[in-house]
Amino acid sequence: STQLEGGGGYKARKPMNRAFPDVGRLKLQDHGSPVRFRNIWYRPLRPRPLDGGNDGFLSPEATLAKRVETASTLREQAQSLEGVDKALVLLESLIYQLSESAQLEAETLVADYLKQLSTQSGTSIQAEKKTVQKLHGAFTYLKKYGFIPKVHGLSGEIQALAIENGWVKTKKR
Repeated sequence: STQLEGGGGYKARKPMNRAFPDVGRLKLQDHGSPVRFRNIWYRPLRPRPLDGGNDGFLSPEATLAKRVETASTLREQAQSLEGVDKALVLLESLIYQLSESAQLEAETLVADYLKQLSTQSGTSIQAEKKTVQKLHGAFTYLKKYGFIPKVHGLSGEIQALAIENGWVKTKKR
């Protein structure tokens, strides 16, 4: 039987460039302790760099390409949506790739939504709680991680609306 050994380096383990078999038996150790092993699942591991793989790590170029692809997919999905739902997906796409046009379209949709909300009364505005919370969360995230400026007009309006109605918690200073 072949024993697979990891790269932890404990007590001079064999070097990581050691060849391993493609398949083998699985061995579990109990080190003399009373242990039960149940419902154990295993799957093939990604190939190591030594074996022609990449261990799942992406190069900076591949990461950037994946981010652009994700942003593009989100923007395509947004085209089938309307209103705030479309704005939320467009705002999410900014996390993967900044786009002035996507940001402008999202902000226009949110501004229209806020204009519509300003004409509603207390009872009907309560129905918008979840939507306002989602918008507040999206703008808070975008500001926190520098995707939009810290001082942002729409974000401030959304926050004021959410606080005024008690839909978000305010930080105590």
